[in-house]
Amino acid sequence: ELIDHLTDICTQCNESSETEIQPLNKSEVWTTILSVAQNDMRNTSLLYPMINVYSTRFPEFRNGDPVIDEFIKDYLNSANSFEQRSAKSAAIFRWLSYFPSSIVNNVIAAAIDLTDSYINEHNDVPFDFLLPLNDGELEDMETNTLDQLYSQLHEACESDKKAAALCVYATMCNGMGDIVEAAPSFNSELMHRFLSSNDEKDKLAGCLYMVFYSEALQ
Repeated sequence: ELIDHLTDICTQCNESSETEIQPLNKSEVWTTILSVAQNDMRNTSLLYPMINVYSTRFPEFRNGDPVIDEFIKDYLNSANSFEQRSAKSAAIFRWLSYFPSSIVNNVIAAAIDLTDSYINEHNDVPFDFLLPLNDGELEDMETNTLDQLYSQLHEACESDKKAAALCVYATMCNGMGDIVEAAPSFNSELMHRFLSSNDEKDKLAGCLYMVFYSEALQ
């Protein structure tokens, strides 16, 4: 039903920007698309371009909603186990570009913390946990939110959790390189810095980074 409503709205938006269109119930939309992303990534791919058109017509859709707060509550709770926190992470990461900047900041901070804990416990990187971040469409993120995200990750790559931060940034490095002016030089610097490090965690992160960064070199 949501797909039908969004299809109608997108059709009207494409026909005329002056057509009067009533917005959908924001909480109901978020409830549906987060649930679909958790259970059916194929239909999420169908919804994504429609949500992009819808959020352009109704920018307030990006202002957050109690449904989002409730959905990410377990993920943000540091008292929960890795399994509990990561249970909904793929859905959260998929719609990251449509969250307000404050939520994006919290989601990424939690991703760094979770990755850091996982590396410390397993001496390995949580590849399956991180991979859905690679599916996010950074170009659909609002400019201010994107700039804050880049700054957050840039600073985190200099912190005591730098290996975990690099793992998170790795999934986005090519998207950042295409959009953020300072990112290409930073991307190149990171590769040399982490691969030449003597720290075992840095080397792990550097190897993961190369998996993603090498895509831009092909």
